[in-house]
Amino acid sequence: MSRGASSPPPDLARQAREHFLKQMEGVLQPLSDAVRARLVELVATLAGGRDAQERRDAMLDFERQRDDWRERTASAWRKALVPPTATRVRVEAAGLSLIGDEVVENRILSSRLAMAMTEKATWELNDLRLRMEHLENGAELSGQDVLRAETLAQLMVEQWGACGLPRQSWAMVQDVIHQHMAERTIAAYRSTNEFLVGRGVMPEIDLSARVKR
Repeated sequence: MSRGASSPPPDLARQAREHFLKQMEGVLQPLSDAVRARLVELVATLAGGRDAQERRDAMLDFERQRDDWRERTASAWRKALVPPTATRVRVEAAGLSLIGDEVVENRILSSRLAMAMTEKATWELNDLRLRMEHLENGAELSGQDVLRAETLAQLMVEQWGACGLPRQSWAMVQDVIHQHMAERTIAAYRSTNEFLVGRGVMPEIDLSARVKR
């Protein structure tokens, strides 16, 4: 067996993460279009009243901020490719503990999104975890790894608020976001597994390893 076949390139793990992220970034434009379409639909279903005004405001806000949200999310995801240092993690954790309700609400929204993203992707994600551990000498994915749905979901929710969109409008379109992100996550995990298999990384995974995971 050649050296290349037995020893994957040292940067292959990073290439896999970049491949996964590129697949995920592809959801942002169609997701933005779908969110706008849902808000337009909601506005059209009510003739008047307070709810109608809130829906119109949500639609107009999103129309103004949709490009910013999409670009901020993509940028935050790309930055997540660089693992945070231990010091940075401690500082961020300390900061979060002081913020309160806003952080709690964002974590609830991101947790729900992450669950939707991984609900039907369990096998693909488990296989990818095993392949990444194989590449990285048995190290498990860190809590901030870009391959984790929790990481992508949290960053997406944070950018929604960062560009001035309220949580109330997120609630109006939450099902649309969940559906698009779930479908794309399954496809992205599958594509990244294929990317690694194509480079000789664990073409076959023992069923017992899957069950243990």
